[in-house]
Amino acid sequence: MAPYNQADAVRGLEAFSHLWILFVFHQTMEGGWRPTVRPPRLGGNARMGVFATRSTFRPNPIGMSLVELKEVVCHKDSVILKLGSLDLVDGTPVVDINRISPLPNRFPMPVPAMRKVRQRQKWR
Repeated sequence: MAPYNQADAVRGLEAFSHLWILFVFHQTMEGGWRPTVRPPRLGGNARMGVFATRSTFRPNPIGMSLVELKEVVCHKDSVILKLGSLDLVDGTPVVDINRISPLPNRFPMPVPAMRKVRQRQKWR
């Protein structure tokens, strides 16, 4: 999208393996947000707070998705980012693209507490 669809805007991006894609949940904006939701991974029966889930019904319509950057292709009038699996609907408005650098993002992989409890129960 002009004026960002130019080679200079993505110069050096090919050095990174993964990106954060920030986008707008444009198909759920009219429905508003809900303080609790029923996550499908819990069978759709249990309610959880929206901030403990990846629900699209959030107080703001901004979402983010971690994707693999496979290739950056620059043409005279366009830039194409070839990505791995992306969980967006066709036509989703993209707000920003951020490269992921391993150095400032060093932290242990978080594990949800409910998963830890299930793992402990499983091994008893």
